[in-house]
Amino acid sequence: ELMSSNAVLDQFYDLLNEQQVAQVESPHRNRGDQFSIPFLQRIEENFGDDERYVEVLHVAWKSFKKVGILTYTDEFGISQELMVDDSYKLDKEAGETVEWYWVSEVWEGYRIDGDIYVGIQPIEAQRNQINNISKCKLPYNGRAYSNRHADNVSIVGMGLPYQILYNVFHYRMELTIAKNKDKIALIEMNTIPKRHGWDEEKFMYYADAMGYAFIDSTAEGKNN
Repeated sequence: ELMSSNAVLDQFYDLLNEQQVAQVESPHRNRGDQFSIPFLQRIEENFGDDERYVEVLHVAWKSFKKVGILTYTDEFGISQELMVDDSYKLDKEAGETVEWYWVSEVWEGYRIDGDIYVGIQPIEAQRNQINNISKCKLPYNGRAYSNRHADNVSIVGMGLPYQILYNVFHYRMELTIAKNKDKIALIEMNTIPKRHGWDEEKFMYYADAMGYAFIDSTAEGKNN
């Protein structure tokens, strides 16, 4: 990735020393043979030489680490297992035992301006499998074919407009369903019988249960 000097300083201010900060301010434009950005010259032509752009590469790879499966007895007398690192001090008097393994671990690092290496460490969130502590995935999925003539666009990025359209249609459909109250029947209140213990609740109950309803045509109307 091409980043301005200010952007590099904003992201790596706590990892760079004074000499490295001075190099970022006046980059050497160092680029290695293994990793390079072919459109760097095109960027320089568009923005001019007065703009300071630095090549920043983020690399992830798999390394190894030593882990142990600790077997111990808890305060309830139940045997438990716990994963520990190679710095764990075994307490043999408490009956602890440990079995050591070498497993895979994903590391990451940044190379700035060709010869500044910072942030080399294990990735904090390891993508391990539950049933296999050694199997882990790198943080990048897929492969970039070429960025010489155009910017790389992921398949997920290409599908974002369709996802937004899908969300809009479903939102409008939800509002339509919420607004629709089905058919509404208008019933004149004076047609409901008022004699022999009839009221609105009893009238609606028999109308719903039997499919028909009785009305009192002799009841007094609004005009008596």
